[in-house]
Amino acid sequence: MRSTGPEAACLGADAMVVAPLLYSSIPNEVVGPNPDLTLRFTTAPAQPEVLTASTSLSVQNDTASVALEVQAGANQLAHGLATSLLLRSA
Repeated sequence: MRSTGPEAACLGADAMVVAPLLYSSIPNEVVGPNPDLTLRFTTAPAQPEVLTASTSLSVQNDTASVALEVQAGANQLAHGLATSLLLRSA
């Protein structure tokens, strides 16, 4: 079974949402769930090798925003934005 471009993009993006947060100055124990991931897809087909990049955009009001891009070869499969909750201890 071969994956479509959107399926491959979703799998890659889901896996990369938290990566820039874990390598930031945010303590790992406060990084919570990712309640929102929005992707915009292109019509490019999936390929055997899919690359995903993500970067932290902002941290404010107990949320962190992450930008994502998913590539298949020279083609962009998708780009998007995710929001992660930052859990504060009471």
